[in-house]
Amino acid sequence: MYRMIGPSAILLQAVPFAMAYIGKPELETLTTVLDGAGFGWLVWRTNSFFYPFLIQWSLNVFVRLVAAS
Repeated sequence: MYRMIGPSAILLQAVPFAMAYIGKPELETLTTVLDGAGFGWLVWRTNSFFYPFLIQWSLNVFVRLVAAS
């Protein structure tokens, strides 16, 4: 997608990312557009999916630990 439309692809890919959060609290859904764009930018700059995956995984583990205690 980046080859076809350039840097706008980073924002465009954030929309389906945010759609996965529909049904959750509104603020969480809206902030995922920024999160998705940030993750897209990170993938673009590092040329690796590993770092956004690691960040998302770490956040999920943290939230589960906090919620469990």
